[in-house]
Amino acid sequence: NQLIVMQVSFSPPLPSKNAPFTMAHVSGEESLSFVANNSKKPHQDQRFRTDHNGIENWTLVSTALFGEREFNTNKNGYRQIAEEQMLAAFSRILNIPNLRSEHHPT
Repeated sequence: NQLIVMQVSFSPPLPSKNAPFTMAHVSGEESLSFVANNSKKPHQDQRFRTDHNGIENWTLVSTALFGEREFNTNKNGYRQIAEEQMLAAFSRILNIPNLRSEHHPT
């Protein structure tokens, strides 16, 4: 199965009331199966960093069905479609309708 994995940075960071977790399995979204806030993970020295220069880093992982379909349907443009759909799903699960305009994902 084909998975699409996306690393995305948000500035400013997402509100903690909308994302009060470090990682989560996602259900009910066709394009998204797992999310992880890499900025909340401990570093090699086992310490948590609190200063990320106003940037928060996340990993988004597609569902196998979505990844397989998009990769096989559009091998040259699947990344752009996946980015749009996975970010839209992330916006919905966090209940942040203005995710792109207010948190500038890169």
